[in-house]
Amino acid sequence: INAEYGALLAPKQMTNQEVLIPSKTIAYELTQETYLLHLSLSPSGTFFAIAGSEKKIKLYAPDYSLICILEGHLQRITDLKFVSEELFFSASEDGSVRAWSVPHKAQVNLYQAPSQELQCADANLDKKLVVAGSLSGSLFFWHSDTAQLLRTFSEIHDDTITQSVFHPIIKEQLLTSSEDGLACLIDVTVSNEDDCLVQVFPADVPIANVGVFKSQRSLMYVITHFGGVNIWDMNEAMKMTNFGEHFLQELSESANTEIKYHIDCFYQPSSNTMILASGNHEGTIVLFEIDEGSNIRLCAILKNGHISTVRGLVFNPNNQTLITIGEDARICFWDMASKGKAPTTHPEKLLKEKNREPVRYNPY
Repeated sequence: INAEYGALLAPKQMTNQEVLIPSKTIAYELTQETYLLHLSLSPSGTFFAIAGSEKKIKLYAPDYSLICILEGHLQRITDLKFVSEELFFSASEDGSVRAWSVPHKAQVNLYQAPSQELQCADANLDKKLVVAGSLSGSLFFWHSDTAQLLRTFSEIHDDTITQSVFHPIIKEQLLTSSEDGLACLIDVTVSNEDDCLVQVFPADVPIANVGVFKSQRSLMYVITHFGGVNIWDMNEAMKMTNFGEHFLQELSESANTEIKYHIDCFYQPSSNTMILASGNHEGTIVLFEIDEGSNIRLCAILKNGHISTVRGLVFNPNNQTLITIGEDARICFWDMASKGKAPTTHPEKLLKEKNREPVRYNPY
């Protein structure tokens, strides 16, 4: 394996027990304008919201029924984040972040950036802050109640900001990533841009995604635009794993399945394991476990759900369900508790489907 740290272990022998099929699939009426690009799950797993290329947000109930369709953004939605059971935020290329109330099924606040396309957003209600990252590399901070723009940081990153995520434990810290190849940890209680940096984590290549896991150690993952994956111990500022440019090819050989991109990572509390989800443009999802020694091992292949590029996922630890969305306009639900049990063989439960080939939007 081409890695400075960690190793790609020999895969376990795959059986039907590790090849999962979705427990449920919701398929939109597929047109050339419909792709599902972003989703977010409420903290307790009660609600989830999905945004696609049509500039609308669809809010779903625990029984997977559609609660409402929310409209307001004028351009493509670029991020969704639940911050409580009753409130979530969206960012858009129209330069706005919008706050949405679940009980009221309506927009409740608007945060406008000056002439900027926004790529990501998050909110910290304890600190009364909403933050968004822009296409040009600027970070904007608003007061969450008044929507007043408090400050703008324009020198931390010098290229598109791809993620802005508040630390799940240390609430005053914000993690950002950029196509400039840097992930940065920022103290949001410091208003001076020159003094706010806590730590810089260099990836040396453009970063596509970054996130923090709740575990015994504060672990951060970095996914690059070229298929590399880094795992950092944030407390020690130590890079634990650095899988490089040939990683996708090596994972493909390990899984005996073509892998073209990484979707995201998620943490599975029941096993204290990080899971890397990768995929191909035919809709297959391959899951790899990352253990405490930063070794990676194939653990499951998810098939017969998506038929095109998978664009996002969330994991609900309360019912052990993985939710995925893709450019095929499908939402798939995978029962991760059934891994290790024989899969149930039954037809997919499709609410609506048309056999029409999707047009890929900004593929990996």
